[in-house]
Amino acid sequence: MAKSRLPKLNYFYYNGQLHRKIHIDIPNDVVTAFNYEENKVKKYVYTAVRRNGRKAFTTRQVAKLLNRELSYMRNLLEQGVLRPPPRTYRQGGRVKPGPGAYIYLWSEDHIMEAYDHFANTHFGRPRKDGLVTPLGLPSRRELRAMIRQDTVLYAKVGDEDKFVPVWDAK
Repeated sequence: MAKSRLPKLNYFYYNGQLHRKIHIDIPNDVVTAFNYEENKVKKYVYTAVRRNGRKAFTTRQVAKLLNRELSYMRNLLEQGVLRPPPRTYRQGGRVKPGPGAYIYLWSEDHIMEAYDHFANTHFGRPRKDGLVTPLGLPSRRELRAMIRQDTVLYAKVGDEDKFVPVWDAK
């Protein structure tokens, strides 16, 4: 049996709302999903979900995208510094207490909000001149390319060993 080239679609955002895939019926072009905001099971056109749906990222994946520690991201969520994204729960609507009861799932918009926070937050000891140094943060375009799984092409500039993204090379 040939391996599918399509990525897994377990959790996704469609129309700005978090969903969990329950069943995909490819011949009838229907996907059955649980909508977390409305607490309902809904059916959508599968091709529309594939075209317009967005991937949901775990906090671990977002921490890796932003070059931050997972524990640091969790602390910022608990302290209320970052706006928490929607989280999963059991279909009955009850959140079972304890570890692993739910997971935060980030959309592209939530990731970009966190990026804006880190871009305006200084890393390390405060500078005397008050400027902000966001250490290790990718550029906005690189982050969007990582989220959308696009390729980022780099070009070598001159005789130096300096590489710049293609859209900046001129």
